[in-house]
Amino acid sequence: MKRSQFIEDIKTKYSGEGKKILEVSCYMNNKSTALRITALDGEPLIIATVNLEKYAPPDGHILIKDWSENEGIQLALEKAGLISEPINHYPTGFVEATEHRMKGKLLEAWEAFKEEQGGRLR
Repeated sequence: MKRSQFIEDIKTKYSGEGKKILEVSCYMNNKSTALRITALDGEPLIIATVNLEKYAPPDGHILIKDWSENEGIQLALEKAGLISEPINHYPTGFVEATEHRMKGKLLEAWEAFKEEQGGRLR
């Protein structure tokens, strides 16, 4: 397992209970944080983030998609101590993406990802 990945017990409305692999990377157009959640067997479950073309959050922050198939991911990540409460809201049509500070293992994985990329982000 890469240092930009870690295992966490996350439960959402549609992903069920149990341990999952959380993997940090970035969106190529603006280098904002991307968070993918998969089952331990590698089955893709959730892309927890959203990429807003006109806004890239500051380093150490993340934009969470908590609607549709992602319903409940924000609360699950907050309860796990991985993100702060929302610090900003961004309209994306009929819903809003929320900005959070990364914390704990998520922040550590983000820092590891940046190192894996040779520190070339942002």
